[in-house]
Amino acid sequence: MPQSSQQQLEVWISKRSYEIGFGENGTFVGKKVLLQKLLRDRFKFGFACCSEEEIRLALARLCNLGLAKKLNDDGAARARDLRELCDLQEEGRATGSTPTPRAANGISPATPAATANTASVPASGRVVPPASTSQSPDFFDSISETVEVRPLEPIPTEPMKGQSPNLPYCVQHNITTSLQSILEGACFKYAKSHVPDLLIRKRWTCAHSAELSMWTKELSKTFEQKPSSIRIDKIGGKAQLPVLLKSLDDLRHSAVHRIPVQADKLVLFIHAALQVAEILGDEEKQSAINAILNAVHTAVDKQRVEKEKIECALTDQLQKIELQKKQLDQEAQDAKKQAEKLTAQLDDELGAIISQELPVGIMSH
Repeated sequence: MPQSSQQQLEVWISKRSYEIGFGENGTFVGKKVLLQKLLRDRFKFGFACCSEEEIRLALARLCNLGLAKKLNDDGAARARDLRELCDLQEEGRATGSTPTPRAANGISPATPAATANTASVPASGRVVPPASTSQSPDFFDSISETVEVRPLEPIPTEPMKGQSPNLPYCVQHNITTSLQSILEGACFKYAKSHVPDLLIRKRWTCAHSAELSMWTKELSKTFEQKPSSIRIDKIGGKAQLPVLLKSLDDLRHSAVHRIPVQADKLVLFIHAALQVAEILGDEEKQSAINAILNAVHTAVDKQRVEKEKIECALTDQLQKIELQKKQLDQEAQDAKKQAEKLTAQLDDELGAIISQELPVGIMSH
């Protein structure tokens, strides 16, 4: 990245961090959540061409220079101001007066700048979010929006017949992100032909200027206003359009939040992407998606066949082991009976030997 662009990015990150870096109770949300918010906002502020890695490194550099500590200290001050505000409001309700909040650390809790990211106090009672006592800039005591973490990949268990095979997550992620990129390109191409004013109004200069969900949200309005601009017959009529767009939202959600999916659902995502390319009339994107679909079908079919072979081999092996167990059990029973028989014979022999040594006449008749 050029030096000037790097400086512009760092200036924007510093400024934006103070706008979105605080949670409902005033505390700093932490570097990880802040990074996710910056990645989300880059498309709206002219940094769509910056990669996730570039933004992460820029934020890390600024944090090393003291940005995280400043946000952490500022967040602690905001939390204290909020508690003071809540105390004053509580006093005001008790006395019937409206006291003026006191400023703390140079920040007045009564001003919009200080209360923009703070929690409100309902009239029914007092709610005071506790301030964090953590000294780490990575704490998550307050998060103003839901941040979904990708679940761990499932631990392989014993094979189950009929279960849909899973592709490795790295392959899943490559497919979902590729589909997302392809569809963004198809939407941009469609917008250039049918709604160029949308691109001008939104200042979208390339396919990656907006996320897939933003494209579908805007273009769905165009689909309703100009139904003749799309090949709606490809999906069986207008009634199927909301279902198709919902599938794209699920696709984007899986790609962005790193959520593993079963192979069957992945195939449904690919079919949905293919249908969108068809109704938009983009043959180039159709070919690209078809190539992905064929590759996935080939891999899944091969995986299913190989897994069936493994399952059959395992079944045969388990049957042989079970047969061997029965044979061993029978051998153990036979050995036990033989030992009991030999023990009985030994007792008889021992009795005969002792009887021979006893004096004549002692033996009972």
